[in-house]
Amino acid sequence: MLSAKSCTQIAVLGLFIGTLQAFPQDINFGGRQIGFGGQDNDDRLDTKSGSGSGQREDQEFDTEDVTERRNGQRDCCCVHVSSRCPNPATASPNTNGGFNNGGSNGGFLSAASPRLGPSNEDVDESDIGSRIVNRPTEISQNQVQQEFYCEANERACCYDSVSTLNNVVRESRCIARSRPSSNPSPFWRQQCSSSEPRNIRQGEKRCGERRFREISGKKQGQANPSEFPWGCLVLDQSNNFVGSCAIIPDNRFNDVRSGTDRVVTAAHKLKNHRNTQLKIRVIEYDAGGFKNTENTRHQEYQVSDIRIHDQYDSDRLTYDLAVLKVETRSDGFGGVRGRIDLTSTDDINAACLPGCDNMFDYQFNNGTGVRCWVAGWGKDSVDGQFQLIQNKVDIPLVSSRECGPKLEQALGRDAGRNFRLSPSEICAGGEQNKDACDGDGGAPLVCESKEGRWNVVGIVTWGVDCGLKGVPGVYANIHHMLDFILSA
Repeated sequence: MLSAKSCTQIAVLGLFIGTLQAFPQDINFGGRQIGFGGQDNDDRLDTKSGSGSGQREDQEFDTEDVTERRNGQRDCCCVHVSSRCPNPATASPNTNGGFNNGGSNGGFLSAASPRLGPSNEDVDESDIGSRIVNRPTEISQNQVQQEFYCEANERACCYDSVSTLNNVVRESRCIARSRPSSNPSPFWRQQCSSSEPRNIRQGEKRCGERRFREISGKKQGQANPSEFPWGCLVLDQSNNFVGSCAIIPDNRFNDVRSGTDRVVTAAHKLKNHRNTQLKIRVIEYDAGGFKNTENTRHQEYQVSDIRIHDQYDSDRLTYDLAVLKVETRSDGFGGVRGRIDLTSTDDINAACLPGCDNMFDYQFNNGTGVRCWVAGWGKDSVDGQFQLIQNKVDIPLVSSRECGPKLEQALGRDAGRNFRLSPSEICAGGEQNKDACDGDGGAPLVCESKEGRWNVVGIVTWGVDCGLKGVPGVYANIHHMLDFILSA
């Protein structure tokens, strides 16, 4: 018979082993191993792991000295619409340093650049393709006064002083947000709205919503943890990086309350992986390991089925889209286990599926389109340094009528002869040193609707060079291939 002391020792040992097994696994970006809590092969990189815990519920209270006010008031922060405002007198800091938180076209391919990234053969750091590039040489948006705002799934909590607000923000998940003030806000017409779930109640999770905290100390172009919660990585079983992907709803109603069983990526990323067992990693931000700026550790799902669009042309890269479905099983009670969980934390969500093909087609008087975002991992320029932190870039949509001639010219006389954009393609970018480039194929291009939710309109596919002024990048047109995505 075991003594109480022996039982305690065994339990502690079992907990330690279980914790080790749950540690994030290394990601190999083309021959370069990035580990959890260890040193990368490059001494320039800081891969110190921070300690942190899972999410916790905010301290809550309801007194007269904290009130909800309209956006635009000062000394305010944002909580989830279903949460109460934190009490500055009782909110407790997280001692771990984290946040308390509840063929024939060979000429074309030689001129165009599929967003491939590193191959697995004889790769060194110099071969790793540039991805998100955000080093603009010109100001693309006016720098104006900042204004307070909350996301669509949040409400405002306002306090009587800046010091009280700072204390609440520091010790809870009430988030102080600001953005460039646009007063009066520029008019633009949204052509349609995305589909809505049936019988959804206030406080229930919707696609395209996000809750993230602006962190300090970021470099140019770096994203914040959970700023793009629909982003994901495709890895093989050895944790070699295959490509980026986007988490999407698996139904036409954009209902994410029961999770989803699929992600989308660029078909060309799977060229050498059709017979490879792949997995999807979600809630990833820092490839160097879990840090105290992050709220939730990453999760992984095994891929059970790969569906590539039947019109995919590997030479021309049209219909460059694949659906990856995760492994699910019956729970024995009429339900399904194994789906990607989208409701247990704010750090993951699906981007909404757009409601129509021209949802964001509006053009402003200066000739630019609606500004959207891409996020991924990679170098900060064509010959820059490798980035462990997720990067982001804002780029305007470009109409097919304008994009086609620009690409034809950029491709050159041979590759560009008789070039035509396919209905399966849309364009975005064309600003100097702002682009999604080689290696980031599969990353989602998302646009914010007037309802405050983010819709995935494209997937990074190919482009000519990277970040050239007047040369947009090409993205798979999600809405045009929506029937395929949902029936896969």
